[in-house]
Amino acid sequence: MKCLRLAEDSVLIIFKEVEDVYQARESLQQLQNKMESTYEFSVFISIGGIFNHFRELPTYYHTALRLQKYLLIEGYGSCVDELTVRDRKS
Repeated sequence: MKCLRLAEDSVLIIFKEVEDVYQARESLQQLQNKMESTYEFSVFISIGGIFNHFRELPTYYHTALRLQKYLLIEGYGSCVDELTVRDRKS
């Protein structure tokens, strides 16, 4: 796992061996639970997707940024990806 701080309120996490978005969501939810219980603050996680080559990173990064609009709907403590918001109209 690689973590990069992008801004005061934004961190990019890259897993090296994640096969699908379900596995990524499960790993990130475990991390989220640990952060909330250890450090007592809530986080919102958006998952951009799974990629095989770093040249694909910008596409998935922009997807994760676009999914951040669901923070207002889902709230802190949530973890969203394109599958969880697929049927929404907003």
